[in-house]
Amino acid sequence: MTEMHIRVYGWSVASVENARPWTFSIGLLESFAHPELVVTDMEFDAAHALINAVGDVVRDSDGRPSDVALKAMGVELVPVAERHLRSQRFNAWRAYYGERPRAGDFVQILPPPGMYCACHQATCRRLDRV
Repeated sequence: MTEMHIRVYGWSVASVENARPWTFSIGLLESFAHPELVVTDMEFDAAHALINAVGDVVRDSDGRPSDVALKAMGVELVPVAERHLRSQRFNAWRAYYGERPRAGDFVQILPPPGMYCACHQATCRRLDRV
């Protein structure tokens, strides 16, 4: 399924469902030379939609989305610290490519505050921090 999604759309979305969900793209790096996208602490449906929306901007800009386009969406992209890339959180990516992601292979989408309810706005894990 992952390979078919990448061929058709340019990326696929994988999710780890648990108390603190984890959702990421597979294929943006190979299709558009853009780092993969990751969203934390958001329900799967919302995270999936957010990754696809940012993925559309990446695709439509040939892998180089402008800060203006991202700001218009209310999102910010931050690099994922290498320590997080060594964790098991990216196992589906690792299984697909046969190697661990390297520094620069992933960026985290920091969603607009309105995507979280008021009590959870400050609980999003920042992966650019150790």
